[in-house]
Amino acid sequence: MYLCLSLGHNSSAVMFFENDKDPIGYEEERLSKKKSDSAFPILSITRILQVLGPDAAAQVKDIYISHWFDNFEPEFAENKYYSAQQLKALFPNASFKSTNSIYTHHDAHAQSVAAFFLHHDDLSKQYTLLPDERPELVLVVDGFGNNGEIASLYELDRYGFPSKRETIFGYEHSMGLLYQYAAEAVGMDGMNDVYKFLGYRTHIKYQDIARCDALATEITSKYLVAWMNPSLCRTAPIIKHADLIDYAKLKQVKEDCMRLFTPVIDDDSFMSRVRVGYVVQKVLEDVVIRYMSVFKFKTLLVSGGVFYNVRLNDKLRKTFRDIKFCAMPLAGDQGAAIGLAFAHGKCIDHEFKNLFWGVRPTDESCTLEKVVINDQGIERIADLIASGVIVNVFHGAMEFGPRALCNTSTLALCNRDLVDAINVANGRTTVMPMAPAIRKEVMPYLFSNTDLERTVASDKFMITAHNFLPRVSVNEFGGAMHRDVDGTYSGRPQIITEDTDFMYRLLGILFNKHDVRAVINTSLNIHGQPIIYSQPDLLKVHSEWSKTCPAQFETFILEQPK
Repeated sequence: MYLCLSLGHNSSAVMFFENDKDPIGYEEERLSKKKSDSAFPILSITRILQVLGPDAAAQVKDIYISHWFDNFEPEFAENKYYSAQQLKALFPNASFKSTNSIYTHHDAHAQSVAAFFLHHDDLSKQYTLLPDERPELVLVVDGFGNNGEIASLYELDRYGFPSKRETIFGYEHSMGLLYQYAAEAVGMDGMNDVYKFLGYRTHIKYQDIARCDALATEITSKYLVAWMNPSLCRTAPIIKHADLIDYAKLKQVKEDCMRLFTPVIDDDSFMSRVRVGYVVQKVLEDVVIRYMSVFKFKTLLVSGGVFYNVRLNDKLRKTFRDIKFCAMPLAGDQGAAIGLAFAHGKCIDHEFKNLFWGVRPTDESCTLEKVVINDQGIERIADLIASGVIVNVFHGAMEFGPRALCNTSTLALCNRDLVDAINVANGRTTVMPMAPAIRKEVMPYLFSNTDLERTVASDKFMITAHNFLPRVSVNEFGGAMHRDVDGTYSGRPQIITEDTDFMYRLLGILFNKHDVRAVINTSLNIHGQPIIYSQPDLLKVHSEWSKTCPAQFETFILEQPK
């Protein structure tokens, strides 16, 4: 057994097994109930050992630790993110391996998306790369990693391992930090609310576009100096501070970034968020696309927290129209430690069929209704959804990563009134649409088949967006349609295949009986709180909804037939 730990933002722990048994993993926030918890993931580690039994800890051979620190010794470190003493006490037979200045946080990210790509794409399972072909490239972009790395480019070798071409260093050049601090400049949570910019930006007023475009061009030019000049910022800096990261420099970069957006911020809070969202998204897209435009490649793999931005992913695929595209569903720090384990030759037989890794405790005392998911039970849920009822479902293992993938989800018809009702019940803003869950065979009715074929594996995990075809009705799918500034509509679908048994059967009944092609899937949690973990968490959400939800809803614990 091999334990993978990701430290810092959204800390997590995942146990992998030598026999390709499904991993067991948790993000610390789900257990601590603190959104984006960065504490040492001791609750996650403890829960894994609880599931595996008292003899499991002694069988752990290696612990792979991913982090973005400059000064860190895994055998000795004690800080708010990590405890070597606790790990040694729990795992007396394990050796520790961590990212560092040689094999970095970005290297681990690159390996994670390479592993994901190779274990999904049938064409690449027999992987060879002829010297005269355009290469597969891997791009990692995030806030920052070890030594202040902020973007790294790799080429896959003929065996599917990423070989580094170059890295850009310096907090002041970071797209991830720019996006985070843009959110903070307009009073949003820089860790948890940045995705809302994708919704805010679409409300841009015509009279604001010219000045916002001018500001975006000015900021883009500033960042392109480092990104486009191969003689600048390509050497890791000498670390002169003794802290985990350079806090003084990070503070200055935050102030500088926030100051950049002052020209489009005023007393109107909503419109300030609209304008800043419009500007920072344009800067992000322009910088990343300009950077990649100088390279030739046939496939682009992406990882790092910046690529949770589904519009950026869609823009890359649209700009480079003759490539295949793959985004790692665990693009954030959660996936990096898994990449580190792969780099050491561990878990190499694991296939990313799903991310249902969080084994949950049972609670027979929970008073919520339990529905057996046989044909009769699934048809009952389908009939409720088709009649306009919102249905909260809770079953199986919990999702690992930021997306609810229908084991801990709210399901409903794709209409805007129901989206508004769900947002009211959860205390969320209404600037963002929700994601549609769709059977694979229905996807070509809604989206371009060419774009679907060029997207490798990622569409199962809501990490990419696609434009809806013109024939798609806003009346039928409006709650899952994101209207862009240019008037086109897009959505970030979750493709449902046969291996997601309950949802595949549910969507089949909805289509065959009610002519419903898709349903909304949104995470089951109150705004500002993590996706729920346990049945007591579910009961609390249900109780809150009973007070706040303006539409009819049901909450079910789903059980397999005995």
